Amino acid sequence: MLFALAAENRISRDEFEKCFYGDINSRLKIFFDSMSKTKVKSYQSYYVKIVDALSKIDYRLGEKYKNALNMHMDLIKPVMDRMSSANGVAFPSANEAGKIFADFRNGIAHGNPPEIEKIHCVLFEVARALIYIMILKNAGMDEESIKNIVKKLF
Repeated sequence: MLFALAAENRISRDEFEKCFYGDINSRLKIFFDSMSKTKVKSYQSYYVKIVDALSKIDYRLGEKYKNALNMHMDLIKPVMDRMSSANGVAFPSANEAGKIFADFRNGIAHGNPPEIEKIHCVLFEVARALIYIMILKNAGMDEESIKNIVKKLF
């Protein structure tokens, strides 16, 4: 559940760390106390790998944009294609899209806005569509209805 919340950006990094390193560690100790030392060693290695992987997760804006694109690709792809075509640009890979989006937004936020290019307009419109998709999914709407709504709006 904790990982699902993190993947859906429904839990902050601080909340995640507090829960994972606090609650999980205490439960893990109880779990380990009930096992043989041989089993503890194998589970301990899984735990170490999980903690290592979590420490490498990037929660920056570019990473969130990339993750949102990848998680909702089946719903957002028509919007990406329409927006790219209408603006005469090729939509970049999810990694590159996240980087471009974050760099542009950070330039604005820090008082050094770069010149607005067509790709920036496309990325921001796609971000708006992603927000609609995530809200509608969280509200429990089925994917076919979401596709229809997003198609009409974008």
